[in-house]
Amino acid sequence: MKVLVIHTFDQPKTGSDHVVKNEIELLSMHGIQVELLRLRARTDFISIVQMLFDYAAYYKIKRRIRAFKPDIVHLHHLDFGSMAAAVYAVKRFKLPLVCTLHNYYLLCPSGTLFYGDQLYTGSLKYDFSYKSIQKALYRNSKFLTFGLSFSMFIHQLAGTWLYFDKIIVSGEFARELFIRSKLRVLADKMVVKPDFCYPAGKRRQKAAPAPYYLYAGELTDENGIAVLLEAFADNGLPVKVAGKGFLKKLVFGYSEFYPNISLVETDDMEYPDVLFENATALIFPAVWYDPFGSMVIRAFSSGLPVIASGAGYIPEMVTHGFNGLLFEAGSDKDLKSKISIFEALDWLECKSYRANALQTYHDKYGPQGAFSDLSGIYHALVQRHA
Repeated sequence: MKVLVIHTFDQPKTGSDHVVKNEIELLSMHGIQVELLRLRARTDFISIVQMLFDYAAYYKIKRRIRAFKPDIVHLHHLDFGSMAAAVYAVKRFKLPLVCTLHNYYLLCPSGTLFYGDQLYTGSLKYDFSYKSIQKALYRNSKFLTFGLSFSMFIHQLAGTWLYFDKIIVSGEFARELFIRSKLRVLADKMVVKPDFCYPAGKRRQKAAPAPYYLYAGELTDENGIAVLLEAFADNGLPVKVAGKGFLKKLVFGYSEFYPNISLVETDDMEYPDVLFENATALIFPAVWYDPFGSMVIRAFSSGLPVIASGAGYIPEMVTHGFNGLLFEAGSDKDLKSKISIFEALDWLECKSYRANALQTYHDKYGPQGAFSDLSGIYHALVQRHA
């Protein structure tokens, strides 16, 4: 089987870049011929003009399809105009088309369903959301938000997204969001396939939990950094905050005042295994609907329990009292409470949490299951189009 993967790689790297890299490697290891078409992310005037339809991407994709002759095409993260261009280019060749959703741009110009410091779902049910434009949800620009909203509206009317044969989402929560939205018709095309990661190194064997908690990810408002910092500001428990982002100065400021909080700067979302292997638990304080949960999976692969917010589809991953604990999203008080509960566990209980976390990884988030799911989707669509 030959698979053409189309993706726009971001700078700096994002979660979607790691998903694409891992999937291509996984497919290649199992003898599937994969070719990657990288599209260029643009932020200049041309990107504004091409917001409705990227003709350059359209012809580039057609040329690659003619040369490679794939059996199926898989779209990942694309700019809005290039996604529409990809859909119509693939349609010309009558090839099966799969799309993995890495964000919420089909539903809202924000792409994150997050505005300011809170969730924003005001665009879900409106074909054309004027409030989104007033709030300048896209790149903090009313003009750009209008352009993106108009493009979304036109492609919704044209039925562009109906040409997807399958839409891959990470959890049932995403499907439920679409069912409640203006694009409920796409819910029937959705299939749940969680992200995966390769096995981590063995946890350090010791008779007591390691001496620090861990946060790993981008340092942004939507990831709940303020909640994390407030929770650890008074309890004196060591926490390592690994990542980079525009809240780095805030984390550094807390670390100067509270010696139990330390900042670990990383490049391009690369986190050493030792950070996970030697931690007590991962703290996942997201206040938005994170579409990946990739750090939760990474933690499970190391046998690391997770103390996570109940936002989005994370409760589908973290089972309270089994492989971690859940707290109310946005509540530093509830996070403090759950940390206290975790601190009170005895050694055998901690060992059980770690074993359950590792078992969850093997049952749901390992590479073999991911290949079975993805190849099953491909084969079913190729046979249907034969």
